[in-house]
Amino acid sequence: MTQAFLYIGKGHTAMEQFAMIMNMSKLSGRSFHDHAIKVATEKILEEARCDVRKAYSELYADGEIPSPLNISVSYDGTWHTRGHTSCYGVGCVIDLLTGFIIDYEIMSKYCQECHIAAKDLDKDSCEYNMWQEGHAKVCSVNHEGPPEPWR
Repeated sequence: MTQAFLYIGKGHTAMEQFAMIMNMSKLSGRSFHDHAIKVATEKILEEARCDVRKAYSELYADGEIPSPLNISVSYDGTWHTRGHTSCYGVGCVIDLLTGFIIDYEIMSKYCQECHIAAKDLDKDSCEYNMWQEGHAKVCSVNHEGPPEPWR
């Protein structure tokens, strides 16, 4: 439904009014915008990847286009703050021929759910360890230690 309203150029308010008229539960503004950003990001990345393919097909006009694994890329990243205190960072894969970003990874050293569970369940308890095992697959922490230089 979010994609449909974005496609016709309408936002959260229009979707909320439609849901009320249809007697449907409404989607929060935050969820709408989170989904809208995700859809827009994927669309932009796919367009950039198509442009990279097109650039390589023009470069290799004889028909021998290298596979996507054989293109030249650069990887660069940054953390939210300088020093060793930052909890969030991002790394980008950049095609050298076009200069387009073709992929990215968000790095996080913090998870709000883990923080709350550690306070509520006592971090050294068996209950916390059991909860952590179930939560590990969806935990937003994907980096430990100080921000490292990007490789």
